[in-house]
Amino acid sequence: MAKSLRKKVLIIFGITIVCAILALCGVSQILLLNSFHELEEQCIHQDIERVTNVLSNEVSDMDAIAYDWAAGDDTYAFIEDANEQYVESNLIDETFTGLNFNVMLFINSSDQIVFGKAFDLEHEEEIPIPQSLLEHLASNAALLRHATTESTITGILLLPEDPLNCLTPDFNK
Repeated sequence: MAKSLRKKVLIIFGITIVCAILALCGVSQILLLNSFHELEEQCIHQDIERVTNVLSNEVSDMDAIAYDWAAGDDTYAFIEDANEQYVESNLIDETFTGLNFNVMLFINSSDQIVFGKAFDLEHEEEIPIPQSLLEHLASNAALLRHATTESTITGILLLPEDPLNCLTPDFNK
């Protein structure tokens, strides 16, 4: 009888230890998983904020450059007369690489493209203006409408080819 009592005590003790270990492992895993999940969420939010800030700064910098070009008297004159000298001196390949621009469109107050050029920065060569961009401009005249000469529309335009930073300062004085 002593042997069977000892056996029962050992079995109960063993089951208790196994249950305690399993419970401890379960609780630890839940706590750790929750902690790691929260940490991962914090990292994702920080990364999203960093990307948002970079994009915002990029769009802001491009907006400032576009405004400088739009505000220039020579650009205003070019919109009016489309003179080739402006193109030869200002809209060369080095302008696109220096400004890190893929596309420049000069559109007059009648919504007609006076000049447009697209540039592949990776291969450093002129390419055709994406048709989807031209279609978007034709179907979404809101990009071309400005309340005042100081207004701009900035953002990212999603095209089938690639996203495109969209900056439309008002060239009309």
